[in-house]
Amino acid sequence: MSSIPPPPLPSSQTNHPRAVASIVCAVVGLMFFGIVLGIVAIVLGYQARNAIRTDPLKFKGDGFARAGVILGIVDVVAYVAIVTGGIGVS
Repeated sequence: MSSIPPPPLPSSQTNHPRAVASIVCAVVGLMFFGIVLGIVAIVLGYQARNAIRTDPLKFKGDGFARAGVILGIVDVVAYVAIVTGGIGVS
């Protein structure tokens, strides 16, 4: 008689909502409102990463949070470069 192992239990981990919000704000910030949404993405990304590190069994999404922070920084730098004339936009 062969023993078949039970199927794995579904993961109870969910993406941290702030990680998802961070990446959404960062991507939208690339197209519109770069300075505002970029800063929001950075803050939400850091908050999400801290929460994920605090409770890794409950939350996942560190990659989303990290991408949100990086793209948020790109949003802010691009906005500042455009406003100061660093990048010529015709």
